[in-house]
Amino acid sequence: MKRVDLIKIEHNVKIGDVCDHIEPNVTEDSIFYADGEPVGFYIKEIKGKIKQLVDVANAELLSERVPKSPMNRTSGEQGTTEKVQQYSAIIGSTPPRPHMKRLYQAYIQFNQLKLSSKQCY
Repeated sequence: MKRVDLIKIEHNVKIGDVCDHIEPNVTEDSIFYADGEPVGFYIKEIKGKIKQLVDVANAELLSERVPKSPMNRTSGEQGTTEKVQQYSAIIGSTPPRPHMKRLYQAYIQFNQLKLSSKQCY
């Protein structure tokens, strides 16, 4: 795998802005590093047994067993009606939020169902 060291650059793009099309500059398997720490990766093609595992995980995430919250988004440009619907799913736990009177870490409902079950997955 190729190592790609990320460099922070200043720009004037804000969250929600539509970006110009830029040709991708990473086209081969790569690991991304920021400040010497791995922060992400890109795999062009997954092969073998790992592909089967990824397919199972993807199918499970997209199943009805994982609660998802729909989020409707628009493109942000005036005069356009392009709408996109995304799904948000939290798997794991939520952090403590003292300002919301939750002083402890809480498992989400999906994980509570899995933890209370006697079956092994």
